[in-house]
Amino acid sequence: MMSATTTMTIINPAWELTDEEREATRALKQECDLQGVHYESVFQLVKYVLVVHSSVDDSHPRAAEKRLQKALKRLKQRNDWAEETGFAEIDARAAFLELSRLHPEYFVHHFGHDTEGRVIVAHHKAFAPTAYVKSDPEHKKKFLAMEQLRSELAAADMLEARRGISLVTITERKMTVKRAMSYLSLCMSVAQDNLSDMHQHRVKAVYSQVPALVAHLVGPAKRLLPRKIAERIWICRSMKELHAQIGYDESYPRTTAEEWLNERWEKYQATLEHMEHLAL
Repeated sequence: MMSATTTMTIINPAWELTDEEREATRALKQECDLQGVHYESVFQLVKYVLVVHSSVDDSHPRAAEKRLQKALKRLKQRNDWAEETGFAEIDARAAFLELSRLHPEYFVHHFGHDTEGRVIVAHHKAFAPTAYVKSDPEHKKKFLAMEQLRSELAAADMLEARRGISLVTITERKMTVKRAMSYLSLCMSVAQDNLSDMHQHRVKAVYSQVPALVAHLVGPAKRLLPRKIAERIWICRSMKELHAQIGYDESYPRTTAEEWLNERWEKYQATLEHMEHLAL
Protein backbone atom coordinates (compact mmCIF):
# COMPACT_ATOMS: atom_id res chain seq x y z
CA MET A 1 0.00 0.00 0.00
CA MET A 2 1.50 3.30 -1.11
CA SER A 3 1.48 6.25 1.22
CA ALA A 4 0.78 9.68 -0.13
CA THR A 5 3.15 12.47 0.79
CA THR A 6 1.38 15.67 1.73
CA THR A 7 3.12 19.01 1.60
CA MET A 8 1.81 21.43 4.17
CA THR A 9 2.17 25.17 3.83
CA ILE A 10 2.64 26.87 7.17
CA ILE A 11 0.91 30.23 7.28
CA ASN A 12 2.40 32.87 9.54
CA PRO A 13 -0.49 35.05 10.81
CA ALA A 14 1.95 37.89 11.39
CA TRP A 15 2.30 38.26 7.62
CA GLU A 16 -1.18 37.39 6.38
CA LEU A 17 -3.70 39.86 5.02
CA THR A 18 -7.46 39.39 5.01
CA ASP A 19 -9.17 39.40 1.63
CA GLU A 20 -10.43 42.92 2.29
CA GLU A 21 -6.97 44.18 3.26
CA ARG A 22 -5.40 42.53 0.25
CA GLU A 23 -7.94 44.04 -2.16
CA ALA A 24 -7.61 47.52 -0.63
CA THR A 25 -3.79 47.32 -0.76
CA ARG A 26 -3.94 46.18 -4.38
CA ALA A 27 -6.16 49.13 -5.28
CA LEU A 28 -3.93 51.62 -3.46
CA LYS A 29 -0.78 50.23 -5.09
CA GLN A 30 -2.34 50.40 -8.55
CA GLU A 31 -3.43 53.99 -8.00
CA CYS A 32 0.02 54.99 -6.71
CA ASP A 33 1.70 53.33 -9.69
CA LEU A 34 -0.75 55.01 -12.06
CA GLN A 35 -0.23 58.48 -10.59
CA GLY A 36 3.47 58.09 -9.90
CA VAL A 37 3.03 58.46 -6.14
CA HIS A 38 6.07 57.29 -4.18
CA TYR A 39 5.68 54.63 -1.50
CA GLU A 40 8.42 53.04 0.56
CA SER A 41 7.12 49.48 0.58
CA VAL A 42 4.01 47.36 0.17
CA PHE A 43 3.85 47.16 3.96
CA GLN A 44 3.61 50.94 4.13
CA LEU A 45 0.59 50.77 1.82
CA VAL A 46 -0.95 48.09 4.02
CA LYS A 47 -0.56 50.39 7.01
CA TYR A 48 -2.32 53.20 5.18
CA VAL A 49 -5.16 50.80 4.39
CA LEU A 50 -5.44 50.02 8.10
CA VAL A 51 -5.17 53.59 9.36
CA VAL A 52 -8.04 54.94 7.24
CA HIS A 53 -10.41 51.98 7.58
CA SER A 54 -12.38 53.28 10.57
CA SER A 55 -12.80 56.72 8.97
CA VAL A 56 -15.53 55.39 6.66
CA ASP A 57 -18.49 53.35 7.82
CA ASP A 58 -18.85 49.92 6.25
CA SER A 59 -22.46 50.73 5.33
CA HIS A 60 -21.39 53.50 2.98
CA PRO A 61 -22.10 52.40 -0.63
CA ARG A 62 -18.67 53.65 -1.77
CA ALA A 63 -16.72 52.78 1.37
CA ALA A 64 -13.81 51.14 -0.48
CA GLU A 65 -13.38 54.08 -2.89
CA LYS A 66 -13.58 56.68 -0.12
CA ARG A 67 -10.98 54.82 1.94
CA LEU A 68 -8.74 54.56 -1.10
CA GLN A 69 -8.87 58.31 -1.68
CA LYS A 70 -8.24 59.05 2.00
CA ALA A 71 -5.21 56.74 2.06
CA LEU A 72 -3.87 58.25 -1.15
CA LYS A 73 -4.31 61.79 0.18
CA ARG A 74 -2.46 60.95 3.40
CA LEU A 75 0.41 59.33 1.52
CA LYS A 76 0.76 62.30 -0.83
CA GLN A 77 0.73 64.70 2.10
CA ARG A 78 3.40 62.70 3.91
CA ASN A 79 5.56 62.61 0.79
CA ASP A 80 5.29 66.41 0.50
CA TRP A 81 6.18 66.80 4.17
CA ALA A 82 9.14 64.43 3.86
CA GLU A 83 10.45 66.42 0.90
CA GLU A 84 9.94 69.79 2.61
CA THR A 85 11.67 68.74 5.83
CA GLY A 86 14.34 66.74 4.04
CA PHE A 87 14.19 63.86 6.51
CA ALA A 88 13.49 61.32 3.76
CA GLU A 89 17.09 61.66 2.55
CA ILE A 90 18.43 60.58 5.94
CA ASP A 91 19.51 57.06 6.83
CA ALA A 92 17.00 56.62 9.66
CA ARG A 93 18.75 53.64 11.23
CA ALA A 94 22.07 55.46 11.37
CA ALA A 95 20.31 58.53 12.81
CA PHE A 96 18.68 56.36 15.48
CA LEU A 97 22.05 54.93 16.50
CA GLU A 98 23.73 58.33 16.55
CA LEU A 99 21.06 59.94 18.71
CA SER A 100 20.80 56.96 21.06
CA ARG A 101 24.54 57.15 21.71
CA LEU A 102 24.61 60.93 22.16
CA HIS A 103 21.41 61.13 24.23
CA PRO A 104 20.78 57.68 25.75
CA GLU A 105 18.57 59.00 28.58
CA TYR A 106 16.00 60.32 26.10
CA PHE A 107 15.20 56.80 24.92
CA VAL A 108 12.98 54.65 27.14
CA HIS A 109 12.60 51.00 26.10
CA HIS A 110 11.64 49.04 29.20
CA PHE A 111 7.85 49.39 29.06
CA GLY A 112 7.35 46.76 26.37
CA HIS A 113 3.61 46.63 25.67
CA ASP A 114 0.48 48.21 27.14
CA THR A 115 -2.57 46.34 28.41
CA GLU A 116 -3.89 45.96 24.83
CA GLY A 117 -0.67 44.35 23.64
CA ARG A 118 0.44 47.42 21.70
CA VAL A 119 4.17 48.11 21.47
CA ILE A 120 5.10 51.25 23.40
CA VAL A 121 7.35 53.97 22.01
CA ALA A 122 8.55 56.11 24.91
CA HIS A 123 10.88 58.98 25.67
CA HIS A 124 12.00 61.01 28.68
CA LYS A 125 10.92 64.64 28.48
CA ALA A 126 13.59 65.76 30.94
CA PHE A 127 16.39 64.69 28.59
CA ALA A 128 15.19 66.04 25.26
CA PRO A 129 18.00 66.52 22.71
CA THR A 130 16.89 70.10 22.01
CA ALA A 131 20.35 71.64 21.68
CA TYR A 132 21.39 68.91 19.24
CA VAL A 133 18.26 69.32 17.09
CA LYS A 134 18.42 73.11 16.93
CA SER A 135 22.17 73.38 16.37
CA ASP A 136 22.12 72.15 12.78
CA PRO A 137 19.40 71.65 10.12
CA GLU A 138 20.86 68.19 9.43
CA HIS A 139 20.40 67.26 13.07
CA LYS A 140 16.72 68.17 12.87
CA LYS A 141 16.34 65.92 9.84
CA LYS A 142 18.03 63.09 11.72
CA PHE A 143 15.73 63.57 14.70
CA LEU A 144 12.61 63.47 12.52
CA ALA A 145 13.86 60.38 10.69
CA MET A 146 14.67 58.67 13.99
CA GLU A 147 11.26 59.37 15.51
CA GLN A 148 9.45 58.16 12.40
CA LEU A 149 11.52 54.98 12.40
CA ARG A 150 10.66 54.28 16.05
CA SER A 151 6.95 54.51 15.29
CA GLU A 152 7.37 52.41 12.16
CA LEU A 153 9.24 49.63 13.94
CA ALA A 154 6.70 49.54 16.77
CA ALA A 155 4.30 47.91 14.31
CA ALA A 156 6.65 45.44 12.64
CA ASP A 157 4.12 42.91 11.35
CA MET A 158 0.42 42.61 10.57
CA LEU A 159 -0.63 41.63 14.09
CA GLU A 160 1.08 44.69 15.54
CA ALA A 161 -0.09 46.97 12.73
CA ARG A 162 -3.72 46.04 13.38
CA ARG A 163 -3.36 46.68 17.11
CA GLY A 164 -1.68 50.03 16.58
CA ILE A 165 0.99 51.56 18.80
CA SER A 166 1.08 53.50 22.06
CA LEU A 167 3.20 56.53 22.91
CA VAL A 168 4.53 57.26 26.39
CA THR A 169 6.33 60.32 27.76
CA ILE A 170 7.74 60.50 31.28
CA THR A 171 9.42 62.98 33.64
CA GLU A 172 10.21 60.79 36.70
CA ARG A 173 10.48 63.88 38.97
CA LYS A 174 13.48 65.01 36.94
CA MET A 175 11.74 67.83 35.09
CA THR A 176 13.06 71.28 36.04
CA VAL A 177 11.76 74.57 34.66
CA LYS A 178 14.80 74.80 32.40
CA ARG A 179 14.26 71.26 31.10
CA ALA A 180 10.55 71.91 30.62
CA MET A 181 11.30 74.96 28.48
CA SER A 182 13.85 72.92 26.52
CA TYR A 183 11.31 70.17 25.83
CA LEU A 184 8.68 72.71 24.80
CA SER A 185 11.19 74.32 22.46
CA LEU A 186 11.91 70.93 20.89
CA CYS A 187 8.21 70.23 20.38
CA MET A 188 7.66 73.60 18.72
CA SER A 189 10.67 73.03 16.49
CA VAL A 190 9.69 69.60 15.15
CA ALA A 191 5.90 69.51 15.44
CA GLN A 192 5.06 71.97 12.67
CA ASP A 193 2.74 70.15 10.24
CA ASN A 194 3.73 66.86 11.88
CA LEU A 195 0.44 66.42 13.71
CA SER A 196 -1.80 66.33 10.68
CA ASP A 197 -3.41 63.12 9.41
CA MET A 198 -0.73 61.97 7.03
CA HIS A 199 1.26 59.21 8.72
CA GLN A 200 0.72 55.46 8.44
CA HIS A 201 1.13 54.91 12.18
CA ARG A 202 -2.01 53.91 14.10
CA VAL A 203 -1.47 55.72 17.40
CA LYS A 204 -4.18 54.26 19.60
CA ALA A 205 -3.12 55.70 22.97
CA VAL A 206 -0.86 58.41 24.39
CA TYR A 207 0.19 58.16 28.03
CA SER A 208 1.90 61.20 29.50
CA GLN A 209 3.33 61.20 33.01
CA VAL A 210 3.57 64.79 34.20
CA PRO A 211 4.16 66.45 37.59
CA ALA A 212 0.99 66.55 39.68
CA LEU A 213 1.26 70.34 39.96
CA VAL A 214 0.66 70.80 36.24
CA ALA A 215 -1.54 67.78 35.55
CA HIS A 216 -4.70 69.80 36.25
CA LEU A 217 -3.82 72.14 33.39
CA VAL A 218 -3.96 69.35 30.82
CA GLY A 219 -7.71 68.74 31.18
CA PRO A 220 -8.73 72.11 29.72
CA ALA A 221 -6.11 71.72 26.99
CA LYS A 222 -7.54 68.33 25.99
CA ARG A 223 -10.93 69.93 25.44
CA LEU A 224 -9.42 71.94 22.60
CA LEU A 225 -8.55 68.75 20.73
CA PRO A 226 -10.89 66.70 18.55
CA ARG A 227 -12.82 64.24 20.70
CA LYS A 228 -11.33 61.21 18.97
CA ILE A 229 -7.81 62.38 19.81
CA ALA A 230 -8.62 63.61 23.33
CA GLU A 231 -10.09 60.23 24.27
CA ARG A 232 -6.78 58.55 23.49
CA ILE A 233 -4.71 60.74 25.82
CA TRP A 234 -4.12 59.59 29.39
CA ILE A 235 -2.54 61.96 31.88
CA CYS A 236 -0.74 60.29 34.80
CA ARG A 237 0.35 62.20 37.90
CA SER A 238 3.00 59.71 38.95
CA MET A 239 5.02 56.80 37.62
CA LYS A 240 2.91 54.47 39.77
CA GLU A 241 -0.24 55.71 38.05
CA LEU A 242 1.41 55.35 34.64
CA HIS A 243 2.50 51.79 35.41
CA ALA A 244 -1.08 50.93 36.36
CA GLN A 245 -2.48 52.48 33.19
CA ILE A 246 -0.18 50.66 30.80
CA GLY A 247 0.00 47.43 32.80
CA TYR A 248 3.75 47.69 33.28
CA ASP A 249 5.46 44.35 33.77
CA GLU A 250 8.58 44.79 35.90
CA SER A 251 9.98 41.55 34.55
CA TYR A 252 10.24 43.05 31.06
CA PRO A 253 13.95 43.39 30.23
CA ARG A 254 15.51 46.84 30.35
CA THR A 255 16.98 46.86 26.87
CA THR A 256 19.09 49.65 25.46
CA ALA A 257 17.86 51.67 22.52
CA GLU A 258 20.29 49.85 20.22
CA GLU A 259 19.12 46.44 21.43
CA TRP A 260 15.51 47.47 20.87
CA LEU A 261 16.37 48.74 17.40
CA ASN A 262 18.13 45.52 16.38
CA GLU A 263 15.31 43.30 17.65
CA ARG A 264 12.56 45.33 15.99
CA TRP A 265 14.59 45.82 12.80
CA GLU A 266 14.99 42.08 12.24
CA LYS A 267 11.26 41.48 12.68
CA TYR A 268 10.37 44.42 10.43
CA GLN A 269 12.73 43.38 7.64
CA ALA A 270 11.24 39.87 7.62
CA THR A 271 7.79 41.41 7.13
CA LEU A 272 8.99 43.72 4.37
CA GLU A 273 10.54 40.81 2.49
CA HIS A 274 7.37 38.76 2.71
CA MET A 275 5.13 41.65 1.71
CA GLU A 276 7.13 42.35 -1.43
CA HIS A 277 6.25 38.86 -2.66
CA LEU A 278 2.52 39.14 -2.07
CA ALA A 279 0.37 38.33 -5.07
CA LEU A 280 -1.45 41.65 -5.36
